Amino acid sequence: MSQGKTYTLRVNYSLNSGKYWLSIYDNFVVGPESTSYKLSVSKFSSDSTGVDGLAEYNNMKFSTADKDNDQDDSRNCAEENQAGWWFKDCDSVVTLTGIYNQQVPRGVSLKGNTNSARRITYVSMMFLSKE
Repeated sequence: MSQGKTYTLRVNYSLNSGKYWLSIYDNFVVGPESTSYKLSVSKFSSDSTGVDGLAEYNNMKFSTADKDNDQDDSRNCAEENQAGWWFKDCDSVVTLTGIYNQQVPRGVSLKGNTNSARRITYVSMMFLSKE
């Protein structure tokens, strides 16, 4: 993916209920390495059937186990979740990367209004260049 280009992002996913959802963002940009791959995401489409799970990550830097860029000063969220992501804190709403594990509430998951993690059993992220 070319850094700095604007994309439309389509996230297709299914929860353990078997129902499929679609979340569409008309503006999705990943910044260059010099910004720690800062995420710019906006314009959640009204055509979406899923939740706006990425809004909280807008302007966040990408974190990995060896590059702790999240806002949680006491924990490394990428290390705890065994995933690279634009974590704001370690209790993030959505994590689309990581290890699928039915026993542990980490990895590929989506938290609802009850803040309890639900397993995402299928996810695909598709990018359409706007340039």
